[in-house]
Amino acid sequence: MDEITAKQSISIIIGVSLCIFSVVVLLAGSLFDNISEFGICPMLLIIAVAVYILITGSSTVNAYKQLLKIEDYEPKKKKNERVIGAVAGIVWPLAVCIFLFCGFVLDLWAICWIVFPITGILFGGFAAFYNSIKADK
Repeated sequence: MDEITAKQSISIIIGVSLCIFSVVVLLAGSLFDNISEFGICPMLLIIAVAVYILITGSSTVNAYKQLLKIEDYEPKKKKNERVIGAVAGIVWPLAVCIFLFCGFVLDLWAICWIVFPITGILFGGFAAFYNSIKADK
């Protein structure tokens, strides 16, 4: 598994470096007035290669974790995720309903956006609390 994670680290380094290098290609193309528009094509091509490297490098590690049922793919964590997902399926649509009710009925569009950060904080607290309770058992 260590060899696989080393390959993932190398692919992340190469992918991020290519993304950064793609901007340099664009800037180099902008130095010349008559071909400045043509710097976008090589930049997008380099970004496409970088994304391919990032995806293929990380998918191998995740496939091994899933096959070995380690970390995020443990059966206990899967059960916890199902419960948290079920609660999320109720809480977030309820937050949207509160947002829309306050906006359309009470005309509080300027302040009702606060529903989403509050819901996110409370839901994150619930998920952490639930995971800590289930970890003790």
